[in-house]
Amino acid sequence: MFDPSGVGDRFDPLAGKTTEDELYAAATQLLFSPTEGDGKAFTDRAINMLTQLFLASRIEAAAPFPYVRALLRLGLAAAVR
Repeated sequence: MFDPSGVGDRFDPLAGKTTEDELYAAATQLLFSPTEGDGKAFTDRAINMLTQLFLASRIEAAAPFPYVRALLRLGLAAAVR
């Protein structure tokens, strides 16, 4: 079971991935759909955003999935303060 809060299983599919290229590939695996159609531009942007969040988690030495989850739950106003 996947638990993005970081409380459950501690398996990190991004373990050992530190470069932007490696994290971009992981974000693509998570978000890409071959039948995307007209929404592909939005998915491409989401892949780039998720890659940057993964990189930020590495800089802050935090587990990537709980880190991204926490930032998303902050909301825009709280994130830019």
